[in-house]
Amino acid sequence: MTTYDFSLLRSRNDAEAVCDAVFGQAHDKWTEHGRALLTEGEITVLCVETFFGETCNGGLWQYLWNESGILAQYASAALRRVGLDKFGTIADQTLARCVVTTEEDEDHPDRIITRYELPGEITSDDEPFADLEEKFFALYFSDKSEFRRKMLAYILNNEEQFVYQD
Repeated sequence: MTTYDFSLLRSRNDAEAVCDAVFGQAHDKWTEHGRALLTEGEITVLCVETFFGETCNGGLWQYLWNESGILAQYASAALRRVGLDKFGTIADQTLARCVVTTEEDEDHPDRIITRYELPGEITSDDEPFADLEEKFFALYFSDKSEFRRKMLAYILNNEEQFVYQD
């Protein structure tokens, strides 16, 4: 994204559009090049957006199981950078119930993927995150726009993390 593109986004009065545009750019970069080339800001946007999107759509297990789970180890810090500390605690508590596995990325053999899985005796049918999802949704529904407002503020206050040379 160029400085001009960012200034156009900044001038829009649409938090969802700004966050979606920055997320889309970060996701494309991550898909193409892996995590190593992402800025801290891009990792933050990817982690926060996927934490909320996946958890709201299908719960914490879905968040971990889908592609977003590959970045789960960065979620807590990302949520705290944006000012969503209570959600960061939920992310920490979620990972604490999991075991860590690693695997080689099929598309990029030089990359290692970290995954968080349930211990062998526990399955998703056991609803291992039900109490944490209850906390998540209680927080989320107490102010549904909080995460979007804070995500937008983070993006606008960290332009250098999302703009590349013109």
